[in-house]
Amino acid sequence: MPPQEAEAALREVVIEQLAASPETAQLSGEALETAVSAAVESNLSPWFRFFIGYDPGPALGGLHVPTLALFGEKDTQVDADQNQSAMEAALAASGNQDVTIRRFADMNHLFQTAGTGSPAEYAQIEETMAPEVLDLIGGWIAERFVD
Repeated sequence: MPPQEAEAALREVVIEQLAASPETAQLSGEALETAVSAAVESNLSPWFRFFIGYDPGPALGGLHVPTLALFGEKDTQVDADQNQSAMEAALAASGNQDVTIRRFADMNHLFQTAGTGSPAEYAQIEETMAPEVLDLIGGWIAERFVD
């Protein structure tokens, strides 16, 4: 798709998403245009274009080191249902015998206890990271690497 067509299509999607979100549905005029332009610019950047097309499966399939993977069920950036099963399949193919995968019911992308999981909520949550997540990470590391 030519760049101008891609930008126009992306603008339409961004406007729909902003209108559907309670945090941004009230935007109009210059504020809406600023939000749309920022999202379009970000999504058309070389990094994002690489990121969106990157398949981590081959790299995960080659891991032969202790691996800890964590998912938050309220993560709106990395869908737990879609990504956990794909990660499990890739790690199973590696033959790695030390894989731990955990899922946290009320956690967002930052492993904060969250209401909605929306990135707009991150700064409103006082918790930096949920204690149970920190405990799991600390215990997992201690079991493997601390004498």
